[in-house]
Amino acid sequence: MTDQAKEIVAVISVAAGAVIIAFAARWALRILSRHLESRPQSWFSEVLVRHLQMPITLAIVALGFQAALLMLLHLNIAGFPETSVPDYIGRVNTFFKALLTVIAAYGISASLSGLARWYGVNAHSHDLLAQVRVLRKLVTVATWTLAVVVVLGQFGYRISTLLAALGVAGLAVALAVQDILANLFAGFYIVADRSVRTGDYIRLDSGQEGFVDEVSWRNTRVRGWDNNMIIIPNAKLIKSVLTNYDLPRKELSVNVDCGVSYESNLEEVEKATLAVARETLLSTPGAVSDFEPALRYKEFGESNINFMVVLRASDASAQFLIRHEFIKRLHARYKEESIAISYPVRVVLGQNDSRESPSA
Repeated sequence: MTDQAKEIVAVISVAAGAVIIAFAARWALRILSRHLESRPQSWFSEVLVRHLQMPITLAIVALGFQAALLMLLHLNIAGFPETSVPDYIGRVNTFFKALLTVIAAYGISASLSGLARWYGVNAHSHDLLAQVRVLRKLVTVATWTLAVVVVLGQFGYRISTLLAALGVAGLAVALAVQDILANLFAGFYIVADRSVRTGDYIRLDSGQEGFVDEVSWRNTRVRGWDNNMIIIPNAKLIKSVLTNYDLPRKELSVNVDCGVSYESNLEEVEKATLAVARETLLSTPGAVSDFEPALRYKEFGESNINFMVVLRASDASAQFLIRHEFIKRLHARYKEESIAISYPVRVVLGQNDSRESPSA
């Protein structure tokens, strides 16, 4: 075998060896991925193994072919002029650098997108999945935009001019869609903070209230008791003072304001009222049956001695039925016990009436 034939065989061996190593690495990563899949919530399997299989394979093959082409150029088997060989070597290196940049961008984009998707799925949050879909698109666009800029720089284009143009264009776009971006990042904050979740019952300081139906990338949908949907921009929601009735627990107190006449025996009133409250909690769906109700007198009102009764509901939707049943049963019990609730009394004075008159 001649020296030239040996050199050709060596070049082919380098390229073939790279292909063999690449597929061996891919096979090893597949085995590792299957092994890690048996473990719960394995982000390593999802990201560093599954999504990097193809990029690693392509990178090894590219490096092998680059080495083979450089060997051919150094050996100058094709008979190029000696002065042009360095130029060809530079072109080959530039091409494969650009190719490896594209492969790296593909691997980074796939890995970050896979990590975001894995986190969204394993968080068991419908709201987070909606945000993750937008985040994956943003990551993909940002990664490939950066890759294009780097590749153009590797081919000799002036990156500074391109970056300046992209910066101006990005600033113009950001100003044009600042409301959209504000709602987008507000949505990320709401989901990450978990202060508002799908299914929660909330009330805003503006008076709107209802069940959270969805937290999307732009707005939050709240379904009111009239079954109408209230659309709240995320940026406005995080600026609002809201009450979440499902945090820290779904159970909540149900306060009922009452009043009895001044002639009533307050001990008997307390005893009868608490008995009705216990009966209501035991028999009403959605009530916390083992909760001990409380009664607290508050003030001497204009017509009655006012007090508050505290009951407990398992969630926000149950409070209305509990309050309804308690008022109905308490009214019937007061009639049985002859406990009076006084009507408001107003004295109306005419123009000629004397305020000093006892009859007035």
